[in-house]
Amino acid sequence: MLMDVIAVDTGILVHAAIDTLPHHKFAVRLVERAINLEFIGCITGQVLLESYAVLTKFGANPKRAVALVQKYRKIFAVIHPTSRTTDLCLARAERLHNVTRSQIYDLFLASTILDNNIDVLLTFNVRHFKRFKFPITILDAKKF
Repeated sequence: MLMDVIAVDTGILVHAAIDTLPHHKFAVRLVERAINLEFIGCITGQVLLESYAVLTKFGANPKRAVALVQKYRKIFAVIHPTSRTTDLCLARAERLHNVTRSQIYDLFLASTILDNNIDVLLTFNVRHFKRFKFPITILDAKKF
């Protein structure tokens, strides 16, 4: 039986790495499940860079943040935007009329996922993505 590929959001990687964050135990378990191939997870280059940024914001030194990001690259397949992802993202933003400030990054992540023919996203921030009304199943990481 083939398993669907599930895209993993930044919050899962960050919460798994920082034991003082509220969803740490959930996130660690999700990473362990991916390691055990209970699901096939993927991440985007954007998620890796966002993880680095948040980890260093929370006090990880750059060397430690790079090591964690490299660890996640070995656990999850990395997908990338296609040659059309930016244009499609901007067209979607224009159609939605209410994408502002940092919301564009969530929209770009969703666009990257769609452009790689992935239709499932695992996140702690369900409402950030549901608002786009894309043909993506948004899974709440606390319930997965």
